[in-house]
Amino acid sequence: MVCPLSGDEDFVLWIDGAETVSRLSRPGAYVVAPRGVWHCARPRAPSRMPFVTPGAGTDHGSPHGRAGPDSR
Repeated sequence: MVCPLSGDEDFVLWIDGAETVSRLSRPGAYVVAPRGVWHCARPRAPSRMPFVTPGAGTDHGSPHGRAGPDSR
């Protein structure tokens, strides 16, 4: 689960090879990443947000290589 404390960001889920983007632009908005779905945040502005992630069995890699599909 991701819930911003401040800032503005896009939260990206890769589901069946396609991106699904949710904009999180206000405190209290949140996204829950389904189990096994790769995800990341793309900040639009300086942001503060906790990520709540179960540790056991978690894969911190990317389906597109270590840095993700939009790395520059």
